[in-house]
Amino acid sequence: MAIEPLYTLRVAAELIPFPTAQALYMWLWRHKAEFPPPVYRRGRGIEHRLLTESEILKIREMTLLTGMDSYHGRQSATRRGRRPGGLIETMIRRCANA
Repeated sequence: MAIEPLYTLRVAAELIPFPTAQALYMWLWRHKAEFPPPVYRRGRGIEHRLLTESEILKIREMTLLTGMDSYHGRQSATRRGRRPGGLIETMIRRCANA
């Protein structure tokens, strides 16, 4: 098992993207059954909610609509001869091409 990097809610809100860290916190509260108990880091008596990289990717996949998720995107992609792919496949492909 590899060690995953941890991100604060402020950084995770920028990566996912969410408008604010508070919006991400509320979204996590509504979907608490799908995510394990929070990981906290204590600093100066303040607790910070941390998310792992896999949790960020899962949240991003659940919240973002890609072109393949909509009817029109799926239809136009097949017309152009492109194969439909998920968000993770697209991110991996872009990183490999960079």
